[in-house]
Order: sequence, then structure tokens, then C-alpha cells
Amino acid sequence: MNISTIDPEEDLAQLAADLHGGYYTGIVVVRAVTFAIAVVGITGNVLAFMTASRLDSKTSGTTYIKCLAVADTAAVFQDGILEMGLPIFGVDVRTVNRFVCKGIAWYSWTTTIGGNYVLTMFTLDRLTALWFPVMYREKSKPIIAIALSILAEAFAAGVCWPTLFLFDINGQFCEIFNFDYFSEEQMVLFANLAMFLFMLSIPFATILVANTLIIYKLRSSGKKKDAKSSVQKKEREITMQLLTVSIAFMITNAGVSICVFITTIMDVNTPEQFALRDFINFFKELPAVSNNSMNFFLYVLSSAHFRNQFMTMIGRGSTNNK
Repeated sequence: MNISTIDPEEDLAQLAADLHGGYYTGIVVVRAVTFAIAVVGITGNVLAFMTASRLDSKTSGTTYIKCLAVADTAAVFQDGILEMGLPIFGVDVRTVNRFVCKGIAWYSWTTTIGGNYVLTMFTLDRLTALWFPVMYREKSKPIIAIALSILAEAFAAGVCWPTLFLFDINGQFCEIFNFDYFSEEQMVLFANLAMFLFMLSIPFATILVANTLIIYKLRSSGKKKDAKSSVQKKEREITMQLLTVSIAFMITNAGVSICVFITTIMDVNTPEQFALRDFINFFKELPAVSNNSMNFFLYVLSSAHFRNQFMTMIGRGSTNNK
């Protein structure tokens, strides 16, 4: 979601060359690496969905893994493929016309924010499973996870509606370019603050607090010597998967937050400063796409049950893993 702007009165071709200047090689490398991560991430998300579909669970925990895989795939496709990957080959579908530009900008922000809130719902699901196990077993159903995931995406779509007004075609670029009501500085500030609040701060704070309570509960229950049923063990593994994914989310989004903070406070008065801000805007897509691309690998590492089901699915494991 590149939010840099270009003076429409400048020669765009020359400005693009000057803009990237010493950062041109870095931008190409960032694009290529992000594109490669996106391809791997989409493959991993498909495998995560297929593997989760094989897990024997009647609660909502496994369903959230599938919902998160769908949400992450939607985000990676936009940010990693359409925005960062295809322009390497000279294709930028966002610049077909102003309506496509606006639609893709809205889709980009919606899928990124929506994915973060699906993960937040997953975290609250695991918190409920640990702290209120009886109620969870009675009330937790896959359909509830699906409904809450759809609600999270709908909330994100509503929050992101201003992008339909902010983004437009600016010569060769699709970016924040509507100065009818606000100045350039005001719109960039608005976009960054919205990113901080809805995309990063609220999910980050909720996940941090919830995971702290989850870890406390796991440590407390781990001191007890009571035998656990197979169902309880599988639910515990799902919780460990969630913790692993949440930690990765907080690390990668800390990187995105730092980039957004820098571009918000930095002065942009010279071509060199402009080029640096543009590079940082490109670079922040790397941790963002990584966040939506690594879950399958984290699931495999953190859950023996998930790993066994995946190996069985590809014909390398025992069929007695359910």
C-alpha cells in the first residue's frame, strides 16, 4: 500500500528515475524478494487450509486456521503479487483506470486489516477455550468462527471506505492523489494514522493482552499432573499454534509500524528525502507480506498433530493420526 505522492506538474518519467535514484536497486530487490515470499505464502496458505480440513475437531479452533488461511491469501495476492510482483514485469493492473485503482486500494487495505482482525478473533477463541472450557465446549462451533471472520472482514471493509476517495490515478501511478478536500500532507497523515490505529494498534494490543493471559493459564495448568484427554491435547496444540503465529504477527507488524512512524515524522523537502520515503514505503511491504505468508510453516513447527496430518495428506505419514 504505497502512499507516496508525486507532483502532477513534474515530468513523471524523469521524476520516477530521479525518485528512485540510489534506491532503485534496493526497490527492485525488495519487490523481487516480496514477490517470492508471496508465491511461497499463497502455496503455504492453501496447504494450511487443506491440512486443517483434515483435522478432527468439532470446535471453532481449527476453523479459524482455515479462515485465517483464506484471509492471508487474499492479502498476499494483493500486496505481494499485484502490487509488488507484477510491476517487475512491467504490469500494473492498478493503473488500468481510476475505478480499478480505487477498488484495488480499498481491497488492499480491507484484506490486510481484515486478516489482522481474523487473527484477533482466533486469539480470543483460544483465550475463551482456556479460561472458560465448559462454556467453550458448549458454545464454540465452527459456524461461529466463520461468522466472526466474515464480520471482521466486513468491519475492515467499512473502516477502509475512505480509500475510495483518497486514491486515484496520478499519471503512471495509483496512489493518494485527491486534493479536492485535503492537502497532501493531511491525507498522508490520515492514511498513516488510520494504519496505526486500525491495522496495527488495536489488533496488536488485543493480541498482546490475550496472549499474556493465555501464557499465564498454560503455565498454571502445566504445573498440574492431571492426565489430559486426546481432545484436550489437540486443543492445547491449537493454542500453541496460535501463540506461535501471534508472536510472528507482533514481530512483523513492529517492523511495519517502525516504517510507518518514520514516514510520518520525516521531512520531505528534497529529492533525496522523497526517494528515501518512497523506498521505506516499499520496504514496509516486506514484513507485511511475510506476516501473511508464514503461518503454514509455523503450524508445522508448533503442532505434531498438524504436522502428522500434513504428512499423511502428501502420502508420507501414518493414517492413524486423527
